[in-house]
Amino acid sequence: MPYRDPNARKEHQRRYYQEHRDKLRKQQAQYHRENRERLQEAEHNYYQENREEILKKKAQYYQQRKTDPEWRSKRREYSRTKMAERRRKNPEEARKEGRQSMQRYRQKDKVAAYAKLVEWRKANPKRYRMISQRASAHTRGKKLGAKGKFSTTYVRRLLKKQGCKCAICKKPFPPKKTPRRFEIDHIVPFIKGGSNYPINIQLLCPSCNRRKGSKIS
Repeated sequence: MPYRDPNARKEHQRRYYQEHRDKLRKQQAQYHRENRERLQEAEHNYYQENREEILKKKAQYYQQRKTDPEWRSKRREYSRTKMAERRRKNPEEARKEGRQSMQRYRQKDKVAAYAKLVEWRKANPKRYRMISQRASAHTRGKKLGAKGKFSTTYVRRLLKKQGCKCAICKKPFPPKKTPRRFEIDHIVPFIKGGSNYPINIQLLCPSCNRRKGSKIS
C-alpha cells in the first residue's frame, strides 16, 4: 500500500496530480468560484488572527532575500516582465497608474525626490536633454492642435540613421558630452500644419535649426 510510507504517499500523490492535472485544476477553479465569499472571509479572519506573526515572517523572508543577488536579479526581471505585460494589455491604465505612483512618491518626500532627479540629470545629461526636448515638442504640439507622438527610442534610432550628422549641413554633431549636441526639429513646422509623427522629425545642429526657423525643409 503506498499510503503507509510517507515518501511513497508523496510520490503517489505527485504522479496522480501529473496524470489528472487539468481535471483537478478545473475542480479547484469551480470550487473557488462557488465559494469565493466564504474563502475570502476565512482568509481575512486568519490574517486578522495571525497578523503579527505573518508580517514578522514576511519581514524575515525579505530580509534574507535582499542579501541574495541572484534572487534580486530574478525578482527585478520578473517585475519588468509583469509590467511590460500589463502595459501591452492596458497601456492607458498603466500610464495612469504610473503617473499616480510618481505623484504619491513626490508628495511623500519632495526634497528627496528633487535631489534624486538632480542627481539623475547630472549622471545622464544626454538622455535628460533628449527627454526634455521631446516633452517640449509634445507640449507645444498639443497647444497648437498637432497630431502624433514620437519616442526617445525613435530619436536614438534617427541619430544613428543620420550618421550622427546634421540633416541640413551634414556636419558631424559635437562630442557626446556637449550640452546642446543636437536639436529635435520638425520638417514641417506646427504653424504650417506640421505634426509630431516620427516622419516629420529630423535632427539638426543648433545653428541650422536657428537659420531654418519656421521654413519647411
